[in-house]
Amino acid sequence: MKTLDPQNISYIQNHPKLTQDLETIIFIHGLQSSKDTFLSTIQSDLFTNFNCISIDQRGHGKTPPLGDSYTAESMAQDIYHFITFYNLSKIHLVGHSMGGRTAMAFLKLYPHLLKSITIEDMGAEIRQVPSALKDQKNLQLFNELRKLPVFYSTIEEISEVLSPLYSYSDSLIKRKVVKSKEGYSLSFSPSISVRYGYQANNLDYTHYLSTASVPIQFLQANPSIGIGSAMTEESIANIKKNIPNAKIEFFPSAWHSIHKSDATMFNEKLKNFILRSV
Repeated sequence: MKTLDPQNISYIQNHPKLTQDLETIIFIHGLQSSKDTFLSTIQSDLFTNFNCISIDQRGHGKTPPLGDSYTAESMAQDIYHFITFYNLSKIHLVGHSMGGRTAMAFLKLYPHLLKSITIEDMGAEIRQVPSALKDQKNLQLFNELRKLPVFYSTIEEISEVLSPLYSYSDSLIKRKVVKSKEGYSLSFSPSISVRYGYQANNLDYTHYLSTASVPIQFLQANPSIGIGSAMTEESIANIKKNIPNAKIEFFPSAWHSIHKSDATMFNEKLKNFILRSV
């Protein structure tokens, strides 16, 4: 499996340079997102005693794509090589949404490196049952979408591309369309979004979390607010039954992006959890 050169991974940090004697919090963004989503989080005064790093996963933000593998394990291996390249230790992972799947894959592969893991609004259960036919169709769609132009003359042209792919295409257009002198463009790659969204959802991480020796917390958004929550009733039931060592925090005033919709409570809950894990 190909992994990125860690020097090609784009990231932002809270200190002028990474300090090896500090514990490290790594924030992992979700689908159709980038490291910038956690910018205000890592700049919070609550986290000055940690290395705080927000990364662009492969094919997101300013980190280049790599081949056709966008499994959670591929993403996790990229983070592993990043950590070892910069000689970081005592890692606390925070993964939002699909980034939570990457964090769970990291726990599966490299549990000895972790001090804690926080999953923001994402369940551990399998979310896409894979098959050879689905694999073939997803790869074909991925290759077709890679041929899309970067710039469009109108927003309507972008809508025609996104509508067949996403039930929430109108929301994406409002949030993810960028206008420049070259025309209209998207701030994410539809091809990688489709690939990552399929590949990273077809494994159940319940067992790996249930046997983990590090503290685990799930942060649940309110399904009745904004765009709701990615955690279903089945997700919660699975955690309570099969991952009894995990802590679940419910955010009544937050929608799916908890770190944005209730930043104050998110930062406080996260810091308290990590301090108990130090």
